[in-house]
Amino acid sequence: MRFLTNLAVLCAILKSTIAVEPGHNALGIGLSDSLEAAIHKDYGPVIFDGLAKTDCNAGECLLMPVRTTTCIIMTIELKSPPEDVFCCAPACKICPCLDCYPTDVIAYFQKWRLCEDQEKAKLFSKVYLGIANDKEKSRAEELGHTPNFIGVKT
Repeated sequence: MRFLTNLAVLCAILKSTIAVEPGHNALGIGLSDSLEAAIHKDYGPVIFDGLAKTDCNAGECLLMPVRTTTCIIMTIELKSPPEDVFCCAPACKICPCLDCYPTDVIAYFQKWRLCEDQEKAKLFSKVYLGIANDKEKSRAEELGHTPNFIGVKT
């Protein structure tokens, strides 16, 4: 009997860490069950799980992970320079919503400390997008920015 109790507790813990099912206000923002199911179906369980985390403010950040997760993952998979993830969206949009991204994306941002210094991330974004002035470009180079696009020197 004790084995069954332990097994039930273990299954409940694993289910809560493996996947979040849509419905019953899983995102915590009062959406209908059918709308949560549509988000889960259209964008997949990985993005939905990120949005359903307790640290995620899905009310403010719902669209950012939906729009940028695929781009960020492709940038990581192509082994582009870390700051190239900001070609997907500016740091000022990604960093406040970082808790809503899949765990692997968060780990990548933490490994490279991409959102720890908002000013650095903002500067790299401006240089990458080609809207930085000469002073900003010089400062970005001092901080280690390399002008690469998907691994190709420009």
